[in-house]
Amino acid sequence: MISRCPGTLLLTLALATTSALCPAGEPDPDLPQPFDPSAIRALASHSPFNRVVDFASIYRLTGVAYVEGKPIATLLNTETKQHLVVSETPNAKGWMLTGATPTTVPRNAGVTLMIDGEIVELRYDTTAATAEQASRPSSRSSSGGRRIVEPVDIHKLQESDVIRKGSDGKEYVRGSIYLPTKDRDYYYNDMSRDARDKYRQVIEENRDRMFRYNPDQRASFSKKVFDKIVSDEKSGRR
Repeated sequence: MISRCPGTLLLTLALATTSALCPAGEPDPDLPQPFDPSAIRALASHSPFNRVVDFASIYRLTGVAYVEGKPIATLLNTETKQHLVVSETPNAKGWMLTGATPTTVPRNAGVTLMIDGEIVELRYDTTAATAEQASRPSSRSSSGGRRIVEPVDIHKLQESDVIRKGSDGKEYVRGSIYLPTKDRDYYYNDMSRDARDKYRQVIEENRDRMFRYNPDQRASFSKKVFDKIVSDEKSGRR
């Protein structure tokens, strides 16, 4: 006859009971479970710490332009003063333009954006737009009324900086902004009104090619037209 210690017998019964209640391969629900990365995948990709709680309180709509019939919106981050362009194609932040209000009156402009899976509406901000225009490189001097013209990096221009509406109501790419600094100074301060009007007319008539061109091609064509207008002006031809 085999004798057993009472303590050993209790331990044996406890192990047998645990095995019966928790079959092999099934985790004990009372114990910590293995970590499942998929459970926080959505949170990691859309972290609440990286999202703008009130988008409209930080970003301002400063312009809407149409390039080849497609809208492009320019936004201003009022905290960092950074300018962003949003179109129907997602930008580096993944933001996408989903709608724009067609209008010739800036204060009536509005856009809808897809931001982190949410639809956000922005209206044109007159204050921000005015501040943006005031910071552009060309301005009037406080003395003499001569316009001060500073160098421009044509490769950093936004579409809202170069798109204008002609007398016929159609949009065109203004050529003067692509001229060398010296030529822009002459254009703004010394060229006759008739010559400037002629220059703009030629640029408007070639709007299709200007929309197709890259910045360097725009600069080359604008310079060619400018030189021809100046030559005609100085020789007295019209």
